[in-house]
Amino acid sequence: MNEKSVNNHVYQGGNNITRKLKKYWTEDEIIFLKKYYPVKGAKYVAEKINRTPEAVKLYSNKHGIKIAEERRKVWTENELRFIKEHYPTKGSTYVAKQLNVDPKAVRRCVRWYGIRRDNIAQPKVWSDEEINFIKENYPTKGPQYVADKLNLNKQLVIAFANKRGIKISYSVIRGWSEEQINFLKENYPAKGAKFVAEKLGKCEETINRCADKLGIRQLKNRRWTEEELSFLKKHYPKKGLQFVCNKLNRTNTAAYEKIRRLKIVRDGFRRWNEWEKKYLIRNYKNKTTKSIARTLRRSENAVGHYLQKLGLIKLIERSWNKDEVEYLKKEYQESLTPVSKIAEELNRSIGSVNKAIHTYKLKRMKKSHTWTDQEHKFMMKNYKKISFKEIAKSLGLRLSEIVYHAKLYGIQKRKVSKWNELEMKYLKDYYGKKTVEEIAKALNRSSTSVMAKAYFEKLSSLNNRNRPWSTAARLEKRRKRPINNQELTKVTLNT
Repeated sequence: MNEKSVNNHVYQGGNNITRKLKKYWTEDEIIFLKKYYPVKGAKYVAEKINRTPEAVKLYSNKHGIKIAEERRKVWTENELRFIKEHYPTKGSTYVAKQLNVDPKAVRRCVRWYGIRRDNIAQPKVWSDEEINFIKENYPTKGPQYVADKLNLNKQLVIAFANKRGIKISYSVIRGWSEEQINFLKENYPAKGAKFVAEKLGKCEETINRCADKLGIRQLKNRRWTEEELSFLKKHYPKKGLQFVCNKLNRTNTAAYEKIRRLKIVRDGFRRWNEWEKKYLIRNYKNKTTKSIARTLRRSENAVGHYLQKLGLIKLIERSWNKDEVEYLKKEYQESLTPVSKIAEELNRSIGSVNKAIHTYKLKRMKKSHTWTDQEHKFMMKNYKKISFKEIAKSLGLRLSEIVYHAKLYGIQKRKVSKWNELEMKYLKDYYGKKTVEEIAKALNRSSTSVMAKAYFEKLSSLNNRNRPWSTAARLEKRRKRPINNQELTKVTLNT
C-alpha cells in the first residue's frame, strides 16, 4: 500500500473527537478509472477500487471523464413526447413501466431536458364502493385492514374517516371495556397515565398505547387550580417536593417552578439576614469558610453557594501536585479507600477527586474471588442445564467472575435447543392458564426463552395477573418479602 492510502486508517483524536483523514487518489486508481468508467460505469469501478460510487462520480465530473455514447440511452421523438405528456402528472415509475425502461434513465432524461412535475397534488376522488367499504369495516377491523384491501395509504384512510366522523369501536382494542375507555378519555388528558394506571390496575405502557390508538393526548401547560395551589402551600413545607408531585400527578420541574414563583419555603430553611451578608462581605477574604460557617451556624456548602450567588468568589480549579497524585493512586487503587475520605484528607471536594480519577485513568484493583471445590463442582454439573446468569444467582457471585472461570477451564455455554411440536402444543394450551415459571419447569427451559417464544408466536394470556412481570405479581412479592432491620427503623421513625 501507498503512504497516502495508509493515511485512511489514521484518526486524529482531540478532546475525544475522531476525524477521518482525506483519502487521496493514487496513479493506479486514476488509470483504472479512465479505462473502465466510460465503458462499465461508476458501480463497477467503485467495487474494484474500494471506494464509494459517489466519490467516483465526483472525481470523473471534476476531471471531465464521461460515459461512452454506447452506454447512454438514445431517446426517440415518440418517447420524448410521452415523457413530456405523462411525467408532470404521473411520475417516473409510471413512465418507466410504459416504456419498459429503468426509472433512473427517465430521471436523467427529465433533468437534461428540464421537465418538472406539477406541484399541485390532485385530491383523491372516492367512489361509492370505497366509501361503503370504509363505513362497514373501519369501526370493527381498523385502518390497516381497510388500507390493505383498497390498496391505499393508511394515513389517507384515517384522514377520510376523521372527516366523515367514522370512529373505531371498542371491540378493536382487546381487553378494554366501554367503562374503562370512558374513564381513560375523561382522566388521561388532565391527570396522565400514572393516575389512570393506578385506578384501572394496568401498566402505564398499555394505557399510553390505548390512548395512541384512540387519538387521546395529554394537555400541555396544564393550569393550576385553586385546590392544587392550596395543597401545595399546605404540604410542601413539611413533606417535600416528591410527595406533592406524586399526589398532584405533576412533574418535578413544573412543581419546582410554581414553588419558586410563589416563594414557598420549606420548614427549617433559613434566609440570609443583612447582618450575615455584611459579615460575609467583610471576612470572606481573611477567614476560611469553616470559621465563617461556625460563627453564622451554617454549613460550608451554604456559605460557598451564597458567595457564588453574590459574585464575590468564583470556582478556580486547583492544580494537582505530584505528592497528591501519588497519594490518590495509592489510596484509590491499592488500599481501596472511599472517595469521601480521600477528599477530606486532601482538603478537596468529591467532584474534583472524581475528575482527577477520570483524567489520570485510575482503576481499582479488583479482588479476585477464590473458588472453592463445592462451587467448582456445582458449576461443572449445571453449566449445561442452567445459564451462567442463574449459576451466578445461586452461588451469589458476579456474572463476569463466572465467565472468567469458565474461560480458564474451557467450559462453553449450553447450546440453544429448538422447540418441538409437543412443546409448542403445551405452550399454546397452558400459556394463559399457568404462570411462566411453571411452564418453564415443565418444559425444562428458562423463563426468558418461554416469554420470547410466546412473544414471537403472538400468544396473549387471558390471565395477565399470573405473569411474573405484571404489577400485581410484583406487589404480591413485595408483601411476602421479609422486612429488614433498616426498614423497621424507618417505619418506627416515621410513626
